[in-house]
Amino acid sequence: MRIPNLITLLLACMLIACGRDFDEKEDSKEPPRNSENERTVSDSVRNFALTQSVECEDEIFCNAAVAKVIILDRGNIKYCTGVLVKEDILLTSSSCLSKSLRFPKVSCANTVISVLPGDTFRKQETIFCEEVIAASAVRDDIDPALRSSDYAFIKLKKKSSRKPIKVSKEGIVNNTSYTIWKADYENNRRSVLRSKVCTPFYNSYANPFSIKETSPLVTMRDCGFDEGSIGAPIIDIKGEVVGVVAGPLDKGVEGYVTSFLIEEMANIVHVSNLHCAYLPWENITPDFDLECSKDTSVLTLDRKRADILTNIDVHHKNFRDLQAELEVYEKYFLWDVIFRRKKNGFDFELDMGRPKCFQEIRSWIGEYTRWRGRVRTYAEIDVTLPHYELKTKLNRILKPISEIKDLGEKEFFITFNPASAYFQDNTYVSITREILGRSTKSEYESITNECESFEEQIDF
Repeated sequence: MRIPNLITLLLACMLIACGRDFDEKEDSKEPPRNSENERTVSDSVRNFALTQSVECEDEIFCNAAVAKVIILDRGNIKYCTGVLVKEDILLTSSSCLSKSLRFPKVSCANTVISVLPGDTFRKQETIFCEEVIAASAVRDDIDPALRSSDYAFIKLKKKSSRKPIKVSKEGIVNNTSYTIWKADYENNRRSVLRSKVCTPFYNSYANPFSIKETSPLVTMRDCGFDEGSIGAPIIDIKGEVVGVVAGPLDKGVEGYVTSFLIEEMANIVHVSNLHCAYLPWENITPDFDLECSKDTSVLTLDRKRADILTNIDVHHKNFRDLQAELEVYEKYFLWDVIFRRKKNGFDFELDMGRPKCFQEIRSWIGEYTRWRGRVRTYAEIDVTLPHYELKTKLNRILKPISEIKDLGEKEFFITFNPASAYFQDNTYVSITREILGRSTKSEYESITNECESFEEQIDF
């Protein structure tokens, strides 16, 4: 009788243990919640948050809706900027977030901290993150100019008492003043909230995709860029946010353009245009301009940048000015000045093309007339012209400009037939000179005393 009782006791113990194990597994499925039904933030993250501060550089003129954003990722700490666009929604750049956070509905309780500044009217406020609502898919290893968007909306654990900033979808207007608000990193505890006026510009080597106010990514100058600037809001004159900072000019691009710069380069940043943003609280599919979905591939970017450097239009005014200066009657011929493109594709060298005509022949034919009126059939002359080169350069915002380089003088060795010019009203002309690094000879037939108006000539 004792054996069955023992077996019964063992079975009871096993059931109790299994039940406890089942309860523990059920509890582990969901993180513990506090009284406000929030995901619990770990003590270590809460303690770290207490060490963080953001101060207004100017307490009177300070945007209280702009936040210092701290990203904690596997022991790494990253500082960015964000802005309240709803009482419990923060807008920042997707590139501010770690890769594991760039998905909707991802919990960010222990990875994202927002710190709003204290000022004359309120104390500093720290709010933890609930989840990522939406984030652009961005690649950190490519030129930021290739991004079609770079923004993220984050749901906060609680509503802030501060007034949020309205999002504008009107676009970013060329050469219009905007204000950037950024939490500049000072040290691993302190950031300072500063504002600066900056200006957008289009059609530049920095980002040839940036061409109009609805372009998905716009370049802006003189915003200043420091650690912490990623995600900084760009505010228009109405106090509405039109974009967020996606990143600075790519280092590879900055290094490449050094040899083209004619002046010190401006501070240039890429800004994600909120005209092309989907606002999650609207719950509708926006009717975007086609500009928002255009091709921003690597091949297209390379081609557009090459087109900027090799575009001949930038030189047209200098072409005409030099032609007006040099296409004058010398003693024998009116020369046609042309421009030959150098192998690099960016620069041009001045050259002499087909003569337009010869000068009034009676003013010079005596030099080649012998005794008894016999006229020589062969003549040699040297013509000296300025040795000009036209170079493609970039100004401070990487827009192309034309530079005239004066390299001294260049000699042209000319032969022609005076007798043919005198008796038949036409002659051949041969021109020998150094051009594009080699000696070249050009021959032209039937040059007459009637000047023709040639179109501007550029050799490709």
